[in-house]
Amino acid sequence: QWYQKGIQYPMLPFLIKPYYGVYFPTRIEHLLLFEKWLKNYSGEMKNAMDIGTGCGLLAFMLLEKGFKQVSATDINPNAIVS
Repeated sequence: QWYQKGIQYPMLPFLIKPYYGVYFPTRIEHLLLFEKWLKNYSGEMKNAMDIGTGCGLLAFMLLEKGFKQVSATDINPNAIVS
């Protein structure tokens, strides 16, 4: 199970463990594009919001980039567990 084993994404130094019924990407092209955008981003890094976070991958990418506060929301209560 993904929650127990975890999934390694190349843009994060740790495993993501999506809880049952929570979205997690199986293709990473859009994540690589977001990572490229983050590397070139030079604006303020105070706050960010990940709406519909799923497993939280984008939120974690923002934190890894150096954003001070990232809020993540989802309508699926299992995403909060994840």
